[in-house]
Amino acid sequence: MKRQSMQSLWIKRYIITLLTAILIIAFIYIVWNKENIKEHRLSLVQTLNDSIAVQTIGNQDKIKDQEIHEQYNDILKSFNATPKIIITDHKGQWLNSNFNAVNETRINTDILERENDYDIISTNDLNIPSTDHELYMLKTPIKSDNETYGYVISFVEKNKIDEVHIPFVPILLIAIPSIIIGTILIYYFTRQMTTPIHNISSAARKLSDGEFVTIDSHYKEKELYDFALSFNELSKQLEAHDQLRNELLAGVTHELKTPVASISGLLQAIQDDIVDETDKEEFIKLSLQESRKLNRLIEDLLVFNSFTTDAIKINSDQINLKEFIESTVTHFDYQSDNQNSIIECHNLIDASIHTDRDRLSQVLLNLLNNANQASHRDSTIEIHMNETLDSYNILIKDFGSGVPKDDIEHIFEKFYRGQNKRYDTRGFGLGLPLCKLIMQKLNGNIQLLETSSEGTTFIIKLNKKGVKNG
Repeated sequence: MKRQSMQSLWIKRYIITLLTAILIIAFIYIVWNKENIKEHRLSLVQTLNDSIAVQTIGNQDKIKDQEIHEQYNDILKSFNATPKIIITDHKGQWLNSNFNAVNETRINTDILERENDYDIISTNDLNIPSTDHELYMLKTPIKSDNETYGYVISFVEKNKIDEVHIPFVPILLIAIPSIIIGTILIYYFTRQMTTPIHNISSAARKLSDGEFVTIDSHYKEKELYDFALSFNELSKQLEAHDQLRNELLAGVTHELKTPVASISGLLQAIQDDIVDETDKEEFIKLSLQESRKLNRLIEDLLVFNSFTTDAIKINSDQINLKEFIESTVTHFDYQSDNQNSIIECHNLIDASIHTDRDRLSQVLLNLLNNANQASHRDSTIEIHMNETLDSYNILIKDFGSGVPKDDIEHIFEKFYRGQNKRYDTRGFGLGLPLCKLIMQKLNGNIQLLETSSEGTTFIIKLNKKGVKNG
């Protein structure tokens, strides 16, 4: 399907609109002009009637044809018609006229008494010679001392009055320059409007090819300015995601390769009998430890992907929060590696809530593990509880060095790893993002409450309404 440019489309629309407007204006002008000309011509005839009526007061039967001809020739010198003029008495009896008529003929008094400025009558009603079947009839009473002595009546062929030759040349002289000038202007303005769109379109094609470009956003028009800002923000985000993807690919390769290589080396040493029996047992133990780490890394990826695709279902059950926290701490003490800290629980609330025990345990264990990694040896991790009108809150506080300022706004971004963890701690940067997803599923939330050089506090908010299965 061939598509038109916006500029050509707007120019076509403008020309169609302009031509339509010109036609409508021309039509209105023609109708208005014809009506004006008709009224003007009838007013000339009426003026002739009035002039004759003034002259005939008192001598209606003495006006000669030549005098009447001179009157209408002077007044209607520019009017291509010959009015038929009749003078009657007050009863409508013909007294005089500028054409041959039957003197016994009368004009119906009903017609004479009408108050219309003019009437349209048929030639069949009167014995008046005419090339048209319809006539305009205009009458002026002949009065003296408020007494009507007779009437001056003029008949004009209707087609002569209505026939108007419209001068189309002036209309064309206005229309053609208007179209040309208007087209030039609309071309200029649409070009001003479409040029930024072409620039953005070109930048978008580059963006789709992997070139993360930005565009000038110094536009006066608000819509274009907002569009350019949004595009630049999108480009920056895509560039950041592309960089993150590359780092993730490198990180996944490194994180998976390291334990695989370690396991392979240990098992190869055992197979080649280059270690004694005592070291073999230690090597097997180390291989199992590395395999567990590898398994944990793969599970993190699978679980996170399941949550992002909404494939994980919530199994809600009623739990006692105090017993749950104490049980989770015991579990952490048992299974954690390289534990540096002692966990202390304070102000635990003996309350029950409907939630998914396993998923909530996963969140709490992750926070405890992070706190343990951030803490110095033999330091303390504190767990506190409080409640608000709508939620039970679990606070996990460590006394480590805190979260770096540059990392604070990114800690819940998937695959993001802080500067201090990028090289010395294994993982994909999915721990806190996964906790965020889980808490949203559990109708709750997790936040970084505070952090400083003296430690960090995270808060888990559990809605008192709990969560349903699903």
